[in-house]
Amino acid sequence: MIGIKDTTARRVLRAALLVATAILALVATGCSNDSYDNKPKTPAVLTVSVFIGEDRMAYSPRNFGAGPVQFVLVNQTGAEQHVTISTDRYERSFPLARQQTIKQKMTVEPGFLSIEADNTAAEPLEIEVGPERESAQQDLNQP
Repeated sequence: MIGIKDTTARRVLRAALLVATAILALVATGCSNDSYDNKPKTPAVLTVSVFIGEDRMAYSPRNFGAGPVQFVLVNQTGAEQHVTISTDRYERSFPLARQQTIKQKMTVEPGFLSIEADNTAAEPLEIEVGPERESAQQDLNQP
């Protein structure tokens, strides 16, 4: 009979330790004063297409707000272009071979943005960037 009492006592002791550990874990998690500041995600990346032709340049969409932008630049001229994207705060230049398409990703701020190419008769694009776009916090399946 001693063996039965030892086994029963051990089971009771294990159960009591398990319950005490669970209670301690619950109490410890509820005692924290730290709050998590859930900062919203940045806006989703917007693709802006830029066409560079012999005598004109165009872009789409016509209206967009500040935030991450991926420019898809298409050189439809017969010559290599030296393209410059500039704002009040920065200037980024890069070569664009004839009939080439490239992507340039950057974050744009509200204000004016200029895109120009050096080997075309087209006037530079002057783009007004609107206020910052909404957060992508509630958009599912976004990177």
